[in-house]
Amino acid sequence: MSKILKRYFLMQRFIFSGLGLDIAATPEKMVKRPILMMTPLVMSILLCIANGHYVLDNASDYLEATDSLTLLCQSLISVWKVIMVIWKRKDFANMIARIERLNVRAAGEELKIVRKENTRDIIFSTTYFILVLLTGAWSLLVPIYFAVHVYVTTGEVDLPVPHKATYFWNHEHVKGYSLVYIWDVFIIYFIACSAVSTESMFSWLVCNIIAQFRILMHRLELASQFVATTQPLNVNHHVDDDDDNPEMGELDPHGTMVDAIIACVKFHRRTLRLTQELNSLYGAIIFVKFIVSGTQICCLAFHLVRGNNSLFNVAYLLMFLSAAALQLILYCYNGQRLKDESLLVTTKIYSVFPWSKMPVSTQRMLVVPMARAQQFSELRGVFFTVDLSLYLWVFRTAGSLIAALKTLEEKEE
Repeated sequence: MSKILKRYFLMQRFIFSGLGLDIAATPEKMVKRPILMMTPLVMSILLCIANGHYVLDNASDYLEATDSLTLLCQSLISVWKVIMVIWKRKDFANMIARIERLNVRAAGEELKIVRKENTRDIIFSTTYFILVLLTGAWSLLVPIYFAVHVYVTTGEVDLPVPHKATYFWNHEHVKGYSLVYIWDVFIIYFIACSAVSTESMFSWLVCNIIAQFRILMHRLELASQFVATTQPLNVNHHVDDDDDNPEMGELDPHGTMVDAIIACVKFHRRTLRLTQELNSLYGAIIFVKFIVSGTQICCLAFHLVRGNNSLFNVAYLLMFLSAAALQLILYCYNGQRLKDESLLVTTKIYSVFPWSKMPVSTQRMLVVPMARAQQFSELRGVFFTVDLSLYLWVFRTAGSLIAALKTLEEKEE
């Protein structure tokens, strides 16, 4: 069973290994290949400087500036993600290990819930991985295609760079261009690995926290059945290695129903703490991601709707824009799901328990988790709540920026 459940985290481990990290290892052993981790990271930081210099140098030409901003935005996001993962590697490792232990303990209906949520994560993460891979590969193939096409049709050597930046050497000849191209290969590799690894790990964490909420509601249903039949109920308690609160185990007809309700309350508290830990891990990442993504989406969409792009450039812009939009929907959709599932706990407690047949003391016990669940769990980007309304806000903001750029373009014409 443990092998089956750990298989669900396989993609995340594989992508992080491409950055030289073993994300599920102990913090001391997480950085397995420092050179593989530091080389693309340092090169990405240098490219951010080169992109930034190019944007400032061409500030008067908004077409050139916005064209370079797309890669600059993504590079900044990728560098920030990797730095935060390395900085908080101990907390990441602890949370992953805790969730894996909870999943291994699942059995019966609870195991089905865990499998369903992890299957959902696999579908989403795989789709995102394929889209990012295609976008990165396409960005490197387009300049080669144009160079070959120009040479075949005109006999001239034209070497367009994959991404516009201030390269501090002459890249109009083959040797200089080769250095630029190799540099961009490292950058695309780093951006792709950092994006897929952090986003897929976030998706896995959220899906498994939601699984815990659904397991809680399943256990509440089981407890309510014993209350309805007035049968005594007991819970086989065992304590988590890193948690002093016992969780609800298998139902035992030799105990009391109060034990089951107490265990459900503690289970709920533990699940809420998982959400808090998720916010502490991803809050800063989400904040930078959403602040920068509005500009990135604006630049991509602006160049896409200008109408003077080749078919290859249109395909690249569409894939890049789709990948950026999918990044945002991953956070916003999962944030919305987390909010909705946490709110369902109150409804479940109210609907499944036969309140008229329970003693007042038991009713008071259930009021506590009901009141706590009304303050829903939310995913936060430091200063804002991440849900579907935020997704719409980002695109409305990007649309306003596009309208401003189009107005500027029309005035210049």
